[in-house]
Amino acid sequence: MAKEMQKFYISHGSNKFIVELSSNSPTLKELAEVIEEKCNVPVNRQKLVCKGKTLTPLTATLNELKVCTKSKIMVIGKKVDLAEEEALRTIRKTNETASEYLKKLEDIKQEIDGLEKGFLAKELLAESLIKLEKKITILIEEFMTLLDTLDSLVLEESFVDARSNRKSLISKINDYISQADQHEEKIKEISKL
Repeated sequence: MAKEMQKFYISHGSNKFIVELSSNSPTLKELAEVIEEKCNVPVNRQKLVCKGKTLTPLTATLNELKVCTKSKIMVIGKKVDLAEEEALRTIRKTNETASEYLKKLEDIKQEIDGLEKGFLAKELLAESLIKLEKKITILIEEFMTLLDTLDSLVLEESFVDARSNRKSLISKINDYISQADQHEEKIKEISKL
């Protein structure tokens, strides 16, 4: 017995198209995935409305949601902008790198705290301070490189998420640089003792 095709009339903005599903009891997720292919709005960004009601959950069958063949379904959601997605990927990667650098900064702080408490012999102190000062300098340069990466991103005004994420990450990295500067000052204070 051949499966009967179920038709749904979809509208997304000014675009209108027909979706056909061959399953006898298709789920909302199956419909949403086909819609994603047609109008480039990811499933997680879609809001599907039929007869004034938002369709949820994705696991429900269309029959359970009282959506029958030839129903009109409106799609609300933002299309994927590949340029913005690429910018967001770069921002996420930069954030991960900044978090790794922060761990290095925290390790340096622990070493400084240990030196302040006198956990190192006086004859080894000068050599250790020189090494820590080099580590801090390198770390500050690495943070500055991350700021350059973020500054080089060209973000259109419509890239609201990317702009917001970049701004908060720049603020966070500047805080890390301030912490590194404070640690550098502390190293100089210890070396004067």
